[in-house]
Amino acid sequence: MATITKEMLRKRAEHNEGVLSTLEEISLHQQNIEKIENLEYFCRHLKILYLQSNIINRMENLNKLKELEYLNLAVNNIQKIENIEGCESLKKLDLTLNFVDLEDLESSITCLSKCPLINDLYLTGNPCESWGSLKDYVIARLPQLRRFNGSDVLKSERIKAVQSLKLLEKELETLVAENIKKKKQEQPKEEAYTPESRTKMYKDLMEKQQQEEEEKKQRQANDYTDDLDKYLKEPPPVYNAEGEIRQCNQGKYKFKFVNDWDDENVVFELYVPKFLDTSLINVDLNPTYVRIDVKGKITQIKFEEEVIVAKSKVQRSTTTGALQLICPKLNFDHQTKKRKEAKEEMKKEEKKLEPIRLAHLLKKGEKEEELLKEISTVSLNPKESAKKVEEKVEVDDSDVPPLE
Repeated sequence: MATITKEMLRKRAEHNEGVLSTLEEISLHQQNIEKIENLEYFCRHLKILYLQSNIINRMENLNKLKELEYLNLAVNNIQKIENIEGCESLKKLDLTLNFVDLEDLESSITCLSKCPLINDLYLTGNPCESWGSLKDYVIARLPQLRRFNGSDVLKSERIKAVQSLKLLEKELETLVAENIKKKKQEQPKEEAYTPESRTKMYKDLMEKQQQEEEEKKQRQANDYTDDLDKYLKEPPPVYNAEGEIRQCNQGKYKFKFVNDWDDENVVFELYVPKFLDTSLINVDLNPTYVRIDVKGKITQIKFEEEVIVAKSKVQRSTTTGALQLICPKLNFDHQTKKRKEAKEEMKKEEKKLEPIRLAHLLKKGEKEEELLKEISTVSLNPKESAKKVEEKVEVDDSDVPPLE
């Protein structure tokens, strides 16, 4: 069975970033908790506490929770309301489906009357509910109560209950004596619903769940081992069930395509261990994909463009040990590349002519219109442009920069 530990509280306080000192609300329901403990040390500022659906037998270690406003202990094994006299802020108490019986009712209500702000109480499903005058007795003893078992307490009901309180107390005393005598005479039944039988039921259920969980883990482990053996023994085929080139990375190695510095080639890098012997690597390069076997583990990657296998290079980095493939693209347009390079070279040459043109303007004093006309007639060929402009500038002029 579970106990309330600091680790459990931190885990259930994720909504407060795991901070317990400022925690105001926590839910510990369905945790198979048997005892209330440690809350007064770690969570002194709790306002709302959910402990329903556990197997708690006693209300204890709650007196120091001065700011507690709502306590939910529904579906537990509580037989008596106790140890909450110090909960001076308590407004609501839920004890639905517990085991509070008539013989403990008087002391339970006496304890609850010490909580000045209590205004909502649930005792639905408790043995004491068999008494038809339960509500009258409770609202007469707790004048601050506004709701009982989910219904409002009317003013007329309270007046009537207070007037008949003495009769109710005598009736309760008689019922308690009869109830105790009846329990002594009756033989305990195995199928009886008691705190002990409920605890046993929970323990049996937990054992069954743990056994099922262990069996499930074992099955998963066996299935994983079988799949792994099959996975390692039989390398995956090139094509998948749809007839497409399979992509896989059994070795879980990092890889990437390098496209930022080379448009002419497909550059692929696989980061195998640095000190791995190259003899353990087998590369099967194809026009549309590469299949690499590293110590029996397959890495297969599909290319976005078709490559020329015969002109490709496979090498390893001497610093990182990474495997690098440089594969020329089959459909790469070399003429377009040459035209682009020629255009870039032409722009560079034209930039070199700018100082000469400026010097020509300043030295000869030509008008701006004439200079623009002269420049517009210059051939787009960089060599012809340089020659024609150079003829316009006197050679012996020291202020004119020479052609490079």
